[in-house]
Amino acid sequence: MLRRFLPFLVLVFNQFPGFAQSGYNLVGDARAVPNSDCYQLTNSRTWQLGAVWYAEPLRLAESFELEMTLNFGADGTGADGIVLVMQTVGNRAIGKAGGGIGFEGFLPSLGIELDTYRNLAFSDPDIDHIALVRNGASNHSDNANRAFASPVQMSTKVKNVKDGTNHRMLVKWNAAARQLDVFFDCDLRISQKIDLVQDVFGGVSEVFWGFTAATGGSTNTHTVCLNRNIVARDTFRVCQGERLTLVARESINETYQWNPVQDLENPTSRTPSLRADRDRFFTVSYRDKCFALRRDSVYVRVQTPPKLRLGGDRQVCEDKPIELVPTLTPAFGQTSYRWSTGDTTQRLKPLQSGRYALKVKAGVCQLSDSVQVTIHPLPTLETIPELECLRDQPLTLDARASGPGLRYQWLPGGSTSPSLIASTAGRYDVRIQTDFGCAANRSITVRDDCPPQVFIPDAFSPNGDGLNDQWEWKNTDELDSRLTVYDRWGEVLFSTENSQQRWDGTYQGLPCPTADYVFRLDFRLRRKPDGEWFVKRGRVTLFR
Repeated sequence: MLRRFLPFLVLVFNQFPGFAQSGYNLVGDARAVPNSDCYQLTNSRTWQLGAVWYAEPLRLAESFELEMTLNFGADGTGADGIVLVMQTVGNRAIGKAGGGIGFEGFLPSLGIELDTYRNLAFSDPDIDHIALVRNGASNHSDNANRAFASPVQMSTKVKNVKDGTNHRMLVKWNAAARQLDVFFDCDLRISQKIDLVQDVFGGVSEVFWGFTAATGGSTNTHTVCLNRNIVARDTFRVCQGERLTLVARESINETYQWNPVQDLENPTSRTPSLRADRDRFFTVSYRDKCFALRRDSVYVRVQTPPKLRLGGDRQVCEDKPIELVPTLTPAFGQTSYRWSTGDTTQRLKPLQSGRYALKVKAGVCQLSDSVQVTIHPLPTLETIPELECLRDQPLTLDARASGPGLRYQWLPGGSTSPSLIASTAGRYDVRIQTDFGCAANRSITVRDDCPPQVFIPDAFSPNGDGLNDQWEWKNTDELDSRLTVYDRWGEVLFSTENSQQRWDGTYQGLPCPTADYVFRLDFRLRRKPDGEWFVKRGRVTLFR
């Protein structure tokens, strides 16, 4: 059975990991020790306060082991100690210096207190002691701590751990049995039944964890060295087909034996690898740093990956919205999405052509798919009047569009030419399609009752030089017209109903002087003898 063995194993993917101080956050006076996995939480100065927090939370619903090396400095009368803390405040938190050992004030929390200074106000024993404390309270008489065993001597080998040497600590959590065991210098010092999730953290199963240390009026250098594979669990969930590396704890003589040996590459190494294709149970035998013969176990639970599909490549016209909707078969609950655009939504609406890739995390499986999206443009329509007037001649209507491989369809008439001859009034529609089928429509209204257009100059010079010697007006239609020219006193100087007759700037055969003259032009379409008369008034300047 899985629970017959103590879990004491880590599993990593693809290669042996080296955190090398990259997986932790340092707070306060804490400093990394170069070229090591060690952190100096305080130096030997008064009122120092430092913490180091693991970047990822600890999952209390799973069994685990934590192994580390602690150094409490070399001042035999120094202070104050180190606390291994589990808390929900965050991985940048810091408490108080002195007797609080950097732990005071965290609520809710659990601390494994390694106290090297006797504070009578906290009911400390007169020895370097180890104890369980909670909710940031280091006082062993506090109500929060009475459910725990009394503080005990930290090490059975030495009474004073402020000896400048390294001390090994091992923390074991059995989630099923709700059992917390703490070993110091290879001896069991704390064994406590406790429901961490419910009784300490109020139902929260993932907590931040790390180490705090502090000095007060008395000082010491406090250092913690965190093994690279510090969090060990007995169950690991991996995606089917991935290559895994099993990593055992360090052996005192570097001798390991894995079982079963099938499918393991080099089953006598610390780090054999395998390709996970089904659920597997492994054990490894070795002698730990306390020379004890250990047999650790791990259960590799393999997740069958769902199939991710984005569908085939898409081609659409730019006026048709498109949405990429991934499907997982079978459906999977815990998923996260990341598109090549940076979007993290499940669905994506592309706005331009290109290849769109999607990565999905379904449980522990990483899935990917991509699709090419081509968005074709519509025909480009030039600006033309939407209203045209039918004059005396048939009117040519031009679709005026550009694009690849255009096709036209006019209604009425069914013409497939880019232009159409309109001889009657009405509405003319044309549908224009590219070679892909992207279409644009335009409509042109043709009227045969548009007001006629006349163009009347505002000056002329009847001086016999052959330029502008007559005042003549022009029009775009055959018109019936009446033109009258007046002087400034209102006397009629020229009048005609012949649209071709021009004024030569004379009155009764005599040249009129240079001046401004008033005119009135009445006109209507000749093809509409019962149509509306239009009037245009203005001034014309005669120059001599």
